[in-house]
Amino acid sequence: MAIEIDGMMYPDDMQPEFEIVDARVLTDDTMRVWFSTGEQGTFCITPLINAPAFKQLADPDCFKNFNLDLGTLNWCDGTIDIAPEKVYELCGLG
Repeated sequence: MAIEIDGMMYPDDMQPEFEIVDARVLTDDTMRVWFSTGEQGTFCITPLINAPAFKQLADPDCFKNFNLDLGTLNWCDGTIDIAPEKVYELCGLG
């Protein structure tokens, strides 16, 4: 059996445990995020900035220019993304 998510078909056993359903930038390095579980938290990018994959997010203009795609935060036209599970953990929820 398959499910449709945003026009894409996926096997039903691949449905994510939860997704980010909304996000709002609060400061140059933090945002408020809402999860499909109904929980919400404050996510700070600072712990990830030193990793090469996330270095660009140290630029506040880059950090503020995010998108949500299939429940995942992404930046730079999708070249940088962070799994919702990691954001959940960094919010202190997991």
